[in-house]
Formats: sequence, C-alpha cells, structure tokens
Amino acid sequence: MAAPASTLIPRLAARRVTKALADTPVVMVTGPRQSGKTTLVRSLIGPKRTYSRTAPVQSSVSK
Repeated sequence: MAAPASTLIPRLAARRVTKALADTPVVMVTGPRQSGKTTLVRSLIGPKRTYSRTAPVQSSVSK
C-alpha cells in the first residue's frame, strides 16, 4: 500500500523533472525497479495519463 502524499520523501529529481516538463511534452524518468519513479511523476503531474514500460531483461542463463 502506498504512503499518503503528505508523507512522501522529497525527491532530488523532482525539480529537474518539473523544469523539463515546462518546455517538453515528454520526459523519460528511468531508474531501478520500485524506486518511486511512478510515484514521483504522479505527484508532479497529478492524475494525467502516464506511460510505463519495463524493458525486457535477458540473462546469460536463458541464452
């Protein structure tokens, strides 16, 4: 369960993403799984539509 918005940890990237969104229609936020990327974006833009894609990972074992 997600924490209420009032208890979110301030993200260092928030200022950069906000600045990029001011003049760019699309901004890509990357990082490790479950690090708060979607939460960060939703806290900045609200309930607008977001697009999420997880890149497939191929291990050397599966080759």
